[in-house]
Amino acid sequence: MKQESANKFTDVTAQTKLPASILKGSFTAAWAADIDADGDLDVVLGEEQGLPTVLRNNGDGSFAEIHPFAGISGLHGFVWADIDGDGDPDAALIDDQGKLRFFANERSGQFKERPAPPTLPSVRAISVTDVNNDGVLDLLVLGADGIIVRVSDKSEGQTWETVDLVKVGKRATDRFGKFVCVSRTSITTEGNDLLLTSTGVPAMDEVPERANPSAGRSETSSRH
Repeated sequence: MKQESANKFTDVTAQTKLPASILKGSFTAAWAADIDADGDLDVVLGEEQGLPTVLRNNGDGSFAEIHPFAGISGLHGFVWADIDGDGDPDAALIDDQGKLRFFANERSGQFKERPAPPTLPSVRAISVTDVNNDGVLDLLVLGADGIIVRVSDKSEGQTWETVDLVKVGKRATDRFGKFVCVSRTSITTEGNDLLLTSTGVPAMDEVPERANPSAGRSETSSRH
């Protein structure tokens, strides 16, 4: 749909020149991101299984089907942000096995997969914010165990630091389809930061002793 005015949208599907396999396909979500860094937004499609599809914006109303994230199946969650602090946005995804997958942006629409922290449980949702106020964006990961984990880049893309932040409980993970985001905001006069979820879960539990939120754990994951 193309916006013509404040109150009018026009169906321009025919102008996209996309194949029937896309136009009549079954997709679970869509995210806007400038994947090829050419100045216009592309569309990343969520899929239950299969190689993730991106609709590259040609700038003339048409789109081209591309597959920049090789080697994975399904796309159940997507974040587009500069996680490694090198000046261009990277892609974090959840595949059909509930695994976190991270693709470093090599620019010009090229991506290189970097191993995610191996200790993460099955992942239900992801978002992004600068949790530790170091000027670099962090990933927020909601695991199947109900714990929200901060995942931060360390050593310029060579290692990860993971810190358990808070336990929201199993109810949050059971409502995966309704879990829209995890975000951080300052709403009190003291400037305290809070984690908010859209699941309507009751008061968050404290992280158990086995997951000490004050103790980060660095895990080496070399680029390959």
